[in-house]
Amino acid sequence: VRIVTHHLPTGTEQVITNDWDRSAGAWEFIDDESLVFHAEDEGHVRLYTLTIEGGTPMPLTSTGSNHGPRIGIDCYWHRHEAMDAPPEVAFTCGGHTEVVSTFNADLIAELDMRPAEEIRFTGANGDQIQAFVVEPPVFDASQKWPLLQNVHGGPHNGVMDNWHWRWNPQVMAAAGYVVISVNFHGSSSFGDAFTRSIRGAWGDMPAQDIEAASDHMLSLGSIDEDRMAIAGGSYGGYLVSWLTTQTDRYAASICHAGVTDLLGQYASDHTEGRDTAMGGTPWEDMDAVQRWSPMAHTHDIGTPTLVIHGELDYRVVITQGLVLYGALKAKGVPARLVYYGNEGHWIETKDNALHWWSEFMGWLERYLGVGP
Repeated sequence: VRIVTHHLPTGTEQVITNDWDRSAGAWEFIDDESLVFHAEDEGHVRLYTLTIEGGTPMPLTSTGSNHGPRIGIDCYWHRHEAMDAPPEVAFTCGGHTEVVSTFNADLIAELDMRPAEEIRFTGANGDQIQAFVVEPPVFDASQKWPLLQNVHGGPHNGVMDNWHWRWNPQVMAAAGYVVISVNFHGSSSFGDAFTRSIRGAWGDMPAQDIEAASDHMLSLGSIDEDRMAIAGGSYGGYLVSWLTTQTDRYAASICHAGVTDLLGQYASDHTEGRDTAMGGTPWEDMDAVQRWSPMAHTHDIGTPTLVIHGELDYRVVITQGLVLYGALKAKGVPARLVYYGNEGHWIETKDNALHWWSEFMGWLERYLGVGP
């Protein structure tokens, strides 16, 4: 996403962020000559300033996620959040950010949360891959802990250091799991080429990156290799279903609203560009479509899997969950189907969300236990 100046009298336009490999958003004028805006950058959302003549944007913030800048007197008001901090009002002056509202302070004070640790490791193609690790409040590195891979959707989204209202790693970690959230190939905030690199091969480099993340965590010595799980929604659910056809190293998996059959996704509400994502069309190259389709590779699938889906999901249609569950049951693989008749791609009502978490955590406890 580029910022463009449009000269009203002449209609001429100039792209002023064309040489900058990030996507700008929520820009505001500082004065007649400069702008402030936010952009995702390597797992964070940072504030930047830029003159309307273009050039290299100058970062104002570094950690956490900072959204929606508004102009103050010699400062910028904005929303600030992190994996251990729900959104609050903040202002940034002279490169220093201060959180000034306390809407959640009393509730947060009752909780013991660890800040996310940002790590790097070598993934597919020898590239450096970034991830965030959240440890349980009582984490002791001298003991062996279960690991949960928290896989983001999209695929062209990214894991930001922010407060996620649905897939919150703090909730997962609090139950006694080390949680890793990987910005694998295809994720946003690492440049256009990195994001586009998975087109036509959804299950290739992202799966390699997830596996490399598990290997990296095992190398640290505090993860129990017999108690690892993988969970994700939407494209994250795709990676869950794909990886369980490729490896049996995970003791359990959770596939929420996951793409499991690439051919079946032509039943969704959005078919434009599927040839680019899948690597081909079924009427021209069925083998290309099936190459990365989990349902075409289920001969070795055997991971106990919790399948969750909503009837009103039109982006990843309900049959995507049903076909995975049906195949698992037909093969005698332990599986459970949780079906919400009044929910769509996300589980949003209060009672259903609480029920969702009980199913999510219950499945992990059943196959991994909790704690060291």
